[in-house]
Amino acid sequence: MDVQMEPQGSAPHEEKFRVYNAALVHAATCAETQCDAYSGRCHKVKASIDHFVRCYGSRRKVSPIESCEMCSKIWGLLCFHAKTCLTPSGQHCTVSQCNYLREKIARKRENDRRELQEARVVLQTQLEEWPVERRMAQLEADRQQVLALLAEIRAEKTPRSRAARCGMKK
Repeated sequence: MDVQMEPQGSAPHEEKFRVYNAALVHAATCAETQCDAYSGRCHKVKASIDHFVRCYGSRRKVSPIESCEMCSKIWGLLCFHAKTCLTPSGQHCTVSQCNYLREKIARKRENDRRELQEARVVLQTQLEEWPVERRMAQLEADRQQVLALLAEIRAEKTPRSRAARCGMKK
């Protein structure tokens, strides 16, 4: 399951997520069966959540969320909500899957932070083991070696050296 799903960033797309997120938060605690709140979006979101629970719940171990367009859309909204949820950390959010997704997002951030820190340590260690002076000296040695090889190649290509190799005089 990909928790990375980001809104595409365009203002209308982002605004649509915000509008449906408000309806999602309302729907999480709404007890009315045919609620018209949020221009009828409450009922629509509740129906989508119900579909998600029935559809994806029964097939989650055998197929990805994306194999059902409706499940994929509601999952995107749930991910958006989890990333923007105003419920304080450690408290229970009433929106379906929010606590699970917030925990997963927090673990991912922690893993990313840890990996970045480990990469910094490795880089710092490499820099300490291979100081600038040593790198410069190695570069100069490599340059001298390349120049010597080029000189050998040039020497082999001159007509005089070919004639000398073949025992001929010019």
